[in-house]
Parts: sequence; structure tokens; C-alpha cells
Amino acid sequence: MNPFMPGDLSSSARERGFSLVELMVVLLVLAILMGVGIVSYARMTQIADDKGAQLDLLTAVKVEALQHLEAGAFSSDENVLLELEPTLRFSDDGDPPGTVVVRLEDDRTEIDVCLFAQTRNGDWFAMYHSVSTGELYAESAPVACTPGNVASWSQESWQG
Repeated sequence: MNPFMPGDLSSSARERGFSLVELMVVLLVLAILMGVGIVSYARMTQIADDKGAQLDLLTAVKVEALQHLEAGAFSSDENVLLELEPTLRFSDDGDPPGTVVVRLEDDRTEIDVCLFAQTRNGDWFAMYHSVSTGELYAESAPVACTPGNVASWSQESWQG
């Protein structure tokens, strides 16, 4: 007898494949794992964007502090700030996302500065730096950087 001939196989030897139900269960498990992976990837991407904006703001505060040390006042002039730190991108309206917006109140350029950055997913982060009081952080950007707005900000708001 030839063991390789189909007619010679027993019935139990012919039933070695996977059933349709088994294949469907495997596909369902794979689909669930892919869904969890995609959600996790999207969340990690958002966290990375947020941390990038926060890091840009921390760097921009140091640039502004250096500008204040050299000139006695903060600056919103993109060219002046780029000379101090060429890796940052500045704009006056946050377009495109990822740029740092510098806002100075007209009568307070020697005292304080507000810096804002928007992530690609639209979240805003802000940092206030005052020569006299230090730094306070916020998760959303107010229209004006007044002491009243800044008073509600906290250093813990970025640690969530």
C-alpha cells in the first residue's frame, strides 16, 4: 500500500484541518487585539504631542528669560527670539500648530510674558513667566494674559 495515495488515508487523517468556526475565532481575537493596539497608539501619539508642546514652552521661557536678562524686557519679535534659539518656531497666532505664540501685555513687557502652544490635535498649553513671581502653568489658553486669568493656573495642571 502507498501511504501517499488519497484513497489510502483513514477518516481521522483527513480531518486534520481547521474548521470555519476555529478560523473565525482566531480572526475575532486578532481584530480585538488590533483595535486595542490602534487606540493605544493614538493615545501615545497624543501624549507625545502634548509633551512636545510643553517642552517647547519650557524652552521658550528660557529664551524669554535670556532676552529679559540681555534687554531688560521680554520680546515677541520672532527674529530676536530665533537668534537666541533657532530650533523653536514662533508665530503670532499659533498657526501652524506646534509653533509658540508669545503674548505681551502692552504695559507689562518688563514684568511678565505669556507663551502658548497648540498641539496637532488642537489642545492648547500655556506658560506664564513673571520676573517677580515665577512661573505658573495652564492647560488652556486664555484670550488675555492678565494676572486675573493667570491666578487660576496651577503648576500641577500639566502632570495629569
